[in-house]
Amino acid sequence: MTHSFKEFLNPPEKIVAELKKIKEQQTYLLAVENQLKLELETHFEQQNIEDKFISQGMVVTRISKEGKWIYSEFTEQYAAKLKRDLELRMENEQQEGTATQKPPTHYWNVRKVKK
Repeated sequence: MTHSFKEFLNPPEKIVAELKKIKEQQTYLLAVENQLKLELETHFEQQNIEDKFISQGMVVTRISKEGKWIYSEFTEQYAAKLKRDLELRMENEQQEGTATQKPPTHYWNVRKVKK
């Protein structure tokens, strides 16, 4: 007797049920991770640790992200005009056939149904 590949596939409902469990675990674990990072920040503020700490074979590093720049209204408007002009030029190239489009890629998005 020959078996088709379909016989070895999990039913879609089971796949989605497993994905749901994984998403719920990820959500929980992300919340736990964020709380632990807040505790690390408290230790840093209290000078119990420096911005790089090694323990349990793990390295935790406090990362600094530069603040955004705030520009004058003139510069913001000029940047917006340049952006609009560039978008128009790109749209023209699409319509004229000068621009080429790469083939689409595909992936699965997994999320809870919005109520």
